[in-house]
Amino acid sequence: LLDLAGAAHPGVPRFLLGHSMGSLVVLHQATRGPVDVAGIIVSAPPLDIPLGNPLQRLAAPLLTRFAPNLGVLTLDSSTISRDPEVVRAYDDDPLVFRGKLPARTAVEILQHTALVKQRLGALTAPLLVVHGTADVIASPSSADLLERDAGSTDVTVLRYPGLYHEVFNEPERAKVLGDVTDWLSTHVTGQ
Repeated sequence: LLDLAGAAHPGVPRFLLGHSMGSLVVLHQATRGPVDVAGIIVSAPPLDIPLGNPLQRLAAPLLTRFAPNLGVLTLDSSTISRDPEVVRAYDDDPLVFRGKLPARTAVEILQHTALVKQRLGALTAPLLVVHGTADVIASPSSADLLERDAGSTDVTVLRYPGLYHEVFNEPERAKVLGDVTDWLSTHVTGQ
């Protein structure tokens, strides 16, 4: 995708942005080796996942082997945003997965989270992390891990007090998007 974007818009700085599991995908790619981008933005990165009890976490690898499609965890949609319209739209969206997260998916997320945490020193691109402090899906301590362990010399972490998981869909979205735009502007111009 980066190559396609570069070919379609030669000379334009490229950025990667990922939210939640998408940020895990971006971090997985960016920690495998240098990525040719002007910067990376991650929102609610799930490097510290408070979901699931210890028994579920212990049983998950066994379940993924013998019952990979068995549902192990349900996400509460009311925890994504404090805006009831956002939650209602999420609940009514036919493209949003319903039901319990399959054991195999949960294990893959946990394994890739552990791998990314081990490789954070290889993350050298400029990095912006945005995270709500009231996120119960991806713990805000994930931002602390990135701030402490990322190999980049250009790391900005913006913590938004009281915001939930979907910081781009909270009532304060204009502030969050403005902060991201400001960060992008400084990294496009190099100032």
